Amino acid sequence: MAFQFVPNSDGSFDEGMRQTNTETGVEYIYTDGAWRPLGPKISDQFDELDERYVQTAGDSMIGRLVIVKEGLKFNKEDGTRQLTISPNNGDYYTNLFAHNGSGLRLRAAPDNGTEGYKTGVSLNWNTHTVGNTEYPLETNINYLKTPTSSHHAANKQYVDDAVAGSTSLTIPGRRYKYSNSYDSSLPSGCFHVEGSGNIQLSRYDFDGVEMASTHSDSWTSSTKFAATVRSEAGYVKHSIACDKWYQGRDTNKHIRYVKSTMIKDGKASLSAGTVYWIADGIYCI
Repeated sequence: MAFQFVPNSDGSFDEGMRQTNTETGVEYIYTDGAWRPLGPKISDQFDELDERYVQTAGDSMIGRLVIVKEGLKFNKEDGTRQLTISPNNGDYYTNLFAHNGSGLRLRAAPDNGTEGYKTGVSLNWNTHTVGNTEYPLETNINYLKTPTSSHHAANKQYVDDAVAGSTSLTIPGRRYKYSNSYDSSLPSGCFHVEGSGNIQLSRYDFDGVEMASTHSDSWTSSTKFAATVRSEAGYVKHSIACDKWYQGRDTNKHIRYVKSTMIKDGKASLSAGTVYWIADGIYCI
């Protein structure tokens, strides 16, 4: 049986009058002299619409959510900002902002809840001092694994163990690099052993420390002293006893120790370009 529109008592219809077909649920409106369908009543579509849209009171999503440009902003109930996740302008970095003097914590929990959680990384807006400088941001990293590769960070326990197990080797003297050049051609930071065993030193050591002034002079001592060349492992490579030395020789103003007694002739074992330690009791102590 066809649906019948119900007229007014005088058989007319008013402009904008609405009636619904109870069998189909389609609502009609009377306009411009005719009945026109409006579709199902909105109240009958609530369940269907709830499946299509995210509800502001809370909901679950099973598909991918794509947010372009603006990112996500999280506010407290009073409207103040707590967290912002936003893309960086001009590149593909992503920024996480904790607002209002707060911080960020990266945590993990053993089950579905938050009981028993551990904080791996925390970033706090908290003034602290490193050396003599104050910084407004404090970062804490916890539970670092023991490093096994060069690109791994080291935890404090690993560093403490490494320091406790290390041995400190202190070699007397100053560092110089061996050179086959000598006299006025002796480079800065270098030394040379003459065929006689005499030792020439630049007036600057390998680390750039000035060992002697440009004053030219020579001295003789009634007591002999030793000038010794050691490897970086601490082994004696060359050693002479001296009772005479010079300062300010040639245009480069180098130092020269004159051999009185050969203690160990190691000239042949010295390699040009290799760094050695020289101790003499006068300049290189």
